[in-house]
Amino acid sequence: MWDSAAQVSVLVALIGVISALSVALLSKRHQREHQQRESMLKPSEEFARKAIEALAALRYINPPSIDPEPHQVHRNESLLTDKEERAKRIERCEAAIDAARAIRAPMRLVFHPESAAAESAVYVIRELRQCLEAATKYYRGADLSGSSAPWREGEGQTLRNDYLAQRRLVYDDLDVLINDVAARMSRPLRKHTRFPRQARPPGWNPPRGPEERPDA
Repeated sequence: MWDSAAQVSVLVALIGVISALSVALLSKRHQREHQQRESMLKPSEEFARKAIEALAALRYINPPSIDPEPHQVHRNESLLTDKEERAKRIERCEAAIDAARAIRAPMRLVFHPESAAAESAVYVIRELRQCLEAATKYYRGADLSGSSAPWREGEGQTLRNDYLAQRRLVYDDLDVLINDVAARMSRPLRKHTRFPRQARPPGWNPPRGPEERPDA
């Protein structure tokens, strides 16, 4: 009788130990998953925020439209003559882009360099710089032409369209980055390192850098 009671006590004790170990292991695993998710969330969130701040700064040097709303003047029309204010705004844009660029390295360290998130970070910085380049060329051309109507309707409009196209690409690549990070964070910890690259849309080509452009 005593032996049976002792066996039951030992069994209960073993079950208690196993349960405690299981809880500890699960707690440790959840903690690791939380830490890894935090390690992914922090740089990607900061990069996206800095990229949006750079886009916001670039809005203040948008090449002005030649056909604004009736009875209205484009908010950046004054930059065609106020070179001092223009230079200040361009400098702020450069600083904002550099701030986003500084976070590109952590993105490549946390995610695989060939992952959609890391690649998109590279493209976003390149496109932000091409936005700035297109705007700078626009104002340089406007200065040389005296902001003449023929220039603004021709070469000026081409540069404005290039600027707007690069802005759209920034938003597209930020979407790819955010989707890739969100998908990774929803996967179990053990699968993070094996997460497949997110496929680009059919026919998608990376934007050319300044060194690849014909007019470089």
